[in-house]
Amino acid sequence: MMFLVLSACGGGTTEPATGEGTETTEGTETTETTEATPDEASADEPRGLPGGWAAGDVNDQGVRDAAAFAVQEQSRVSGDTIQLVSIVSVTQQVVSGMNYSLVLHITRNGTAEQATAGVYSQPWTSTTQLTGWTSAAR
Repeated sequence: MMFLVLSACGGGTTEPATGEGTETTEGTETTETTEATPDEASADEPRGLPGGWAAGDVNDQGVRDAAAFAVQEQSRVSGDTIQLVSIVSVTQQVVSGMNYSLVLHITRNGTAEQATAGVYSQPWTSTTQLTGWTSAAR
């Protein structure tokens, strides 16, 4: 009979959690914890939960492409003449691609309206889908 015994012998390293640092001095270990407030967080760090919805930039090319697609697709489906006037706001969610929730100022057959559109985009598979559309006269 043969037994195999495996053990972890301190050969690996573990990174401290964000905001924690460990300092060792002559055999003693001191841990210091600092917490950054949201205002102190780096501009490069994402805000919100992974996979959660977060505010997007209305000037981002992906957002502009999603808005243009939404208007074109809804115009095709409804048979109405819909034109994009401006993108009011956007929230987005990183999934296997990107979900956009867009608030748009549009004209439908010459009448000003505000619309909310949902768009799913996965550029690496050339997939773009209109996932929702609601609108009302302003």
